[in-house]
Amino acid sequence: MKTSCYLVASDKVIPAWLQPVAILDLCAARGINTNELLLNTALFASDLPFTGRYISLLQFQQLLRNANRLWPGADFPFQLGHQLLQHGLGPISALVDSYSELPTVLTLLCDYSVLLSPALAMRLVRPAPNEILIMFKPSAFASVDGLALVAAITTLASIIKRFSGLREARYFFRSSAGEHREHFIAHLNGSCCFLAPFDGVRLLVDEAEKESVSNSVRSQVAIADCEALLPNAPYLSERLQKILASEGGGHSDLSACSVKLGISQATLKRRLREHGLSFQQQLDQYQLELALIELLLKRTSVDDAAARLNFHDSSNFRRAFKRWTGLSPSLMKANFNDLMPPLVK
Repeated sequence: MKTSCYLVASDKVIPAWLQPVAILDLCAARGINTNELLLNTALFASDLPFTGRYISLLQFQQLLRNANRLWPGADFPFQLGHQLLQHGLGPISALVDSYSELPTVLTLLCDYSVLLSPALAMRLVRPAPNEILIMFKPSAFASVDGLALVAAITTLASIIKRFSGLREARYFFRSSAGEHREHFIAHLNGSCCFLAPFDGVRLLVDEAEKESVSNSVRSQVAIADCEALLPNAPYLSERLQKILASEGGGHSDLSACSVKLGISQATLKRRLREHGLSFQQQLDQYQLELALIELLLKRTSVDDAAARLNFHDSSNFRRAFKRWTGLSPSLMKANFNDLMPPLVK
């Protein structure tokens, strides 16, 4: 296990006896050869059930790609999402069962997102007292893993449905559904918006539905079990995002961030390149996320959003936003409003 202040994608921190075994079980039911499934994953069928074994994010993604390639159909990530809730999340499942309030469960899922989906980081935002948005970002690489995203959102949809079968949710995907739109409709309990500016899930909650603290022994055991399985550091990209957040609006520089990471600027740049990232890309991603929350979800004016993100004036903010997205803030807001009619209970 890694002891530094950040992880890289080659660090072996993913419990092989949880999600990887769930993938094997799911594929075995479809007659998929286990040895082919484990190709280039550093796992071998002779080592099952993999108790105490860990694999890296790179190896986990290879397993996902192998399974999707060998799966007889186009619905593998959806089926995996359903399978994980039944078997594959370990103490996460016990944690979900220990609480009665959905906001609490969603907060905990974000805290332990690496156990729900190793390839993704999750962030909970409250645009309004009666709304929750879960935003998904890549945990280590430059782009979101599509297979991991669909599986995680399918699992999340099942959890939301368990707490309230009639609660409306809306699912956002940066990508297009392509020719497989029917799978999204069949497997997700809500409307789907494609070619959106972010990946996420948005839903309504009762304003009285507050986060709760459970004192049950069961919940305490589940939290302790989750804590025990967490890596002892975040991935480099997540660590850098937290540093940028601590700087207030992401206005930091490479030198300051490398000092806080305890590495040289050259090492930081090299590590980022290994993941297809750059420091400027990370800074842009952080500021864009803040801008999208302000403009699209909180419906803040462009001038107010510029001020909250610490831009000198709205003109500089408009130029930066267009560089990030290719659209002006006003056009992005108009497009998003067309994409997303109001949620109703």
